Amino acid sequence: MQNATNSHDKASKLDNIVTPVDDSGAFRSDYEFEQDYWSAADDLFVSVEDYANFLISSFESDALSQEAREERISVITDMSTNPIWECGPDAVDPCPEPYGHSIGWFVFGHEGTLTLHHGGNDRSEGAIGYYQPETGDGGVIFVNSTKGVMVWPKIVDIVDPEQDFQDVFHDVIRKYFNEG
Repeated sequence: MQNATNSHDKASKLDNIVTPVDDSGAFRSDYEFEQDYWSAADDLFVSVEDYANFLISSFESDALSQEAREERISVITDMSTNPIWECGPDAVDPCPEPYGHSIGWFVFGHEGTLTLHHGGNDRSEGAIGYYQPETGDGGVIFVNSTKGVMVWPKIVDIVDPEQDFQDVFHDVIRKYFNEG
């Protein structure tokens, strides 16, 4: 990885690192955004290319045992009855199967295809990576906006319309942010 750091000073010197945008559309340094919660991934600066390479290598590497690879795709926490992420007639229908959290990944099954998703956002950006182990297909989307978490599902709809996992996020955005 050539363009990744957790240092504000180093991030300003890297290639292909975008500057966050505030609510008014002005570009600002990431450290100018005040955040009232703690995030393990906050202040991780990485280029889309390096994140995509990391995503690919994390799935195609033989560094993990077969048991660890199976745990990565096994749901530990079922989300189908979670009040925020629930399935049903007033929510996501049909419900993904499997559907929930594994070790570090959100797992979605649709019509026999498994999609693993990992994402994050804060006040100035939204980022996701998703991968289908059976096909090797996937994507990485970074949005430098305070609306990033609301925008990236729409981007998936446009650039990868065969995907279904983002429907869950569309539903949560409709319910809790009155947008969609």
